[in-house]
Amino acid sequence: MKFLYGPTREGIFVGVNDNLSSGQVKERFLSTNTWYIDLDDNLAKSPAKAIAMRAIGTKHYDLRYIDWCINTALELILHGKTAESRTWLEYVNNFLKDDKLEDELAEFAEGFVEKSLYPGVPDLMELTDGKRKMLITRNVPAIAEAYAKRLGLGFVANAWNKKEVVAGNLFEGSASVMGDSGEDVEMLEGLNMGSRCLFYTLRNPKQELLEISDPVVYTSRDRRGLVEVLTK
Repeated sequence: MKFLYGPTREGIFVGVNDNLSSGQVKERFLSTNTWYIDLDDNLAKSPAKAIAMRAIGTKHYDLRYIDWCINTALELILHGKTAESRTWLEYVNNFLKDDKLEDELAEFAEGFVEKSLYPGVPDLMELTDGKRKMLITRNVPAIAEAYAKRLGLGFVANAWNKKEVVAGNLFEGSASVMGDSGEDVEMLEGLNMGSRCLFYTLRNPKQELLEISDPVVYTSRDRRGLVEVLTK
C-alpha cells in the first residue's frame, strides 16, 4: 500500500492499492454520482455491538441471551469478522422483532449516534452533498434512520444481501462504496456502473489488503486524513 497521508501517531492514514495520486483520489471521490455506504465499524463504532452488549430486547440473565453470547464468541473465534453478520441476524431474529422496541431503540440511538461517529465522518459526508447517497446496513430501521438523518443520507435497513440491494439501483455515471467488510466488497461487485471505486476502512495500516481489480482507497476509521487529502 502506498500512503498518501500518515500513518500518524494517532493512527490516521490514507493509502491506495496502485499508483493513484492524491489528485486522482480527490477526482474519483468528487466525481462519484452515487454512494453506497456501510454503517457499523465504518462510519461509527458499531451500534449493533452496543445493542447486543446492552441486551436491548432481552435481559442479561435470559438463558437465550447467554446462549447467544456463547455461540457468538465461538463463531468470532473460528471465523472472525465474517461471523458478525450472521450472529447479528440471529440477535435480530431472537430479540428485536417486537414492534414495541422501536421507542427503546430510538431512545438508544438518540444518546449513541453523535458520540459514536468516527472523527472526520460528518465533514466527509458534507463533501458528498448533492450526490445520491444511501446508507446500506444490516442494522434495524430505527438505528439506520437515526444515522441517516444525522448525516443527510437515504437508507436501506435490514439489508442482509447488500449486493442484491445495490444491483437493483441502475443509475448513470460513477458509483463508489464506502465500507469495511467482505460484504461491502460484494456490494461494489454488484454495481452496474461505468466507473466504480471502493473506499475501504481498515482497523490499522497493517491489516491485510484486498485483492480486487477495482481501485481501492484505504482509510483509517478516523477520516480526518481523508478529508485533508480531499480538500487540500
